[in-house]
Amino acid sequence: MKYLYILAFFCVFVACDKEDVEVIEFNESVDYIKQINLYANSQQLFNDGIAEIEFLLKVYGDTIVTKVVEGDTLGEYVEVIDTLGYQIAKDRIPNGAIKIFTEDGEEVTGGKYSTTASAGTVSFYAKAGDVQSDFFTVDIEDKPSVDFDEITIPVIFHLISNVNNKYSIGEIKSENLEEMINNLNQVFEGSLKNAPHSVDLNVKFQLASQSEDGRPLKEKGLDRHNVGDAEGKELVAYVNENTVWDPEKYLNIWISDWYEDEYGIDWWTLLEYAANRPTYIMGDPLLVPFSNKSWKNMTQVDDLYQDWEKVEDIGIVVNTSVLFDTDNEISFEYIVGKFLGLIPTDFYSNNSTPLINGDVDFCSDTYLYEVKYPRREKYTVKSDQRVFYWSYNIMDEYSASTTITYEQALRIRKVLELCPHRQFRK
Repeated sequence: MKYLYILAFFCVFVACDKEDVEVIEFNESVDYIKQINLYANSQQLFNDGIAEIEFLLKVYGDTIVTKVVEGDTLGEYVEVIDTLGYQIAKDRIPNGAIKIFTEDGEEVTGGKYSTTASAGTVSFYAKAGDVQSDFFTVDIEDKPSVDFDEITIPVIFHLISNVNNKYSIGEIKSENLEEMINNLNQVFEGSLKNAPHSVDLNVKFQLASQSEDGRPLKEKGLDRHNVGDAEGKELVAYVNENTVWDPEKYLNIWISDWYEDEYGIDWWTLLEYAANRPTYIMGDPLLVPFSNKSWKNMTQVDDLYQDWEKVEDIGIVVNTSVLFDTDNEISFEYIVGKFLGLIPTDFYSNNSTPLINGDVDFCSDTYLYEVKYPRREKYTVKSDQRVFYWSYNIMDEYSASTTITYEQALRIRKVLELCPHRQFRK
């Protein structure tokens, strides 16, 4: 037997006796299912037979309950019969009880769908017994034939140790960072997941094997610095003057334990990371795909070499505690994506984040999600067209961070082509 315990919660916590618990007995039928909502992790799908969408179900039931409410006269209380709706947990639903079909009646197995059909649309529905969901429609698109030249980006990690973190910094080895870079490369080539709307960016990151003057590095990709007890402006000056490799040839990444009191500037508050969107562009800012008027704030220049003020303008700063912690809200891939011009896909309805045509990142093949809870399951902002989905995109917080969409890829490639401090010329 399977049981679902329905608890009534009010505005305050109250102790519950056994008689306060409504017990609903489930059996192998699906009669208790009253509503099914079907969603997918994208509304766009390439038809190469490899790209796939992944479905998510929300299933609901209801039960008859007796409530005691105030009557028509003062001091009078009466019992009324009401219907209480509830969401049914996945493990309370018998295997195979709910099936997903295309509009033509083709059953979708495994909760995923791929196709080689011609471009068009396909609608899906879920069904259990006589209960059927609304249709969820996906655009089927021909996969574009991209011909990106290969770009190889040498990466140098500057490990900044002091009297407080010299042991934790000392434990970081080339092998740890090589694993991170390999994972990053798989994300950029789209091989970690059969994403619904992605292409291979043909961008390869690799740990630098030589110093700027051509000497072999003792530790591949590592540039170690011990600053003793330096802090505050002294530490900032050391980092700026002694650790920066040519930002037109290398992706500089600084690792240490950064705190606001060390840097004395607001944006460095127990820092998780610092990475700025490009500020210079060689050409019209609107050449960057899927941008908007906000990109006009970029400075148009003719020379590749430009002055900079903060190291996060020309590279990435990461806190030691964040780098290898998989439970953080943002991933290493997220940080790299932001540095290369991508915009986070989250929206906080309780702050002043501006929506422009209902979006913030201007890519039609990403979901804009409402930030409510720190979890991988998310839902989109538009309440009248709300979609629930499992998060895989690198610009989602609390995400598996395994995918970059096609439109995001076009933006990254254009930034690598046009933006100083992002071109990595050899």
